[in-house]
Amino acid sequence: MTRYEGEQKLRGIERNIRHYKRRALTQEAAGVDSTKARVKIGEWQAAARDFTKQTGIQRDSAREFIGTIDGKQPRGITTAIQKTVTKNVAETIFPSETWTEISENLFLAEGRIPANPTERKKQEKEILQAKILTAHSHTVYLSPEKSAGKNFDSITDGVKTELKHITGNIKTLGTQYKYALKQGDNIFIRTQDKTQQEIYSKLIGETKTLIENDVKLSESSIIYVWIDGENILHQWKLKNIIDIAKSLIK
Repeated sequence: MTRYEGEQKLRGIERNIRHYKRRALTQEAAGVDSTKARVKIGEWQAAARDFTKQTGIQRDSAREFIGTIDGKQPRGITTAIQKTVTKNVAETIFPSETWTEISENLFLAEGRIPANPTERKKQEKEILQAKILTAHSHTVYLSPEKSAGKNFDSITDGVKTELKHITGNIKTLGTQYKYALKQGDNIFIRTQDKTQQEIYSKLIGETKTLIENDVKLSESSIIYVWIDGENILHQWKLKNIIDIAKSLIK
């Protein structure tokens, strides 16, 4: 291709980077999981690196920037890196465990094989929950059921994550939320017949109670919420919930 054609090709790659950065920002502002958009950012950034390597046409980083309040740019990620990090964490925590990939980016520990029909049904629910996460570009390792010191269901994107399928009312959801905070660093909640606003308000109320009772909470934790029928994976930072809860304490 000519120099002009090469530069136009690079402009198109830059537009895609900006497009997915804006999408990631919009999704994060709406409390929706932005992983897919960030994976796309990573893919287009990799395409830009490869293109400049092949053609010698230099990238102009300013063309890949979008306007943000603090100047920070959404970071691109790659599924390959995410997968490697999660695998390393899983193998570090469970060094003698064997893992089987049962679907794309979903791995099951051999030590999680159910011993009876009740455990089998529980595992089937957890696999369905994990598949929601993997469908949104996350990598999930379902941890062994019986391990010393283990109190979380999975390692998702390298983080200990508790999975909850809550079929009860909003009060039950609040109780399970508090319990899950003791089990994993991140939490995945699958539920139904509740609105996003109703769930968020409940989490704020329960968090307020925990703060008033001097319970330590990790501000780096992420809460994933899937409401059946919405087809949206919400992603809420616990720090934001904590900040709101603290503002309500007099």
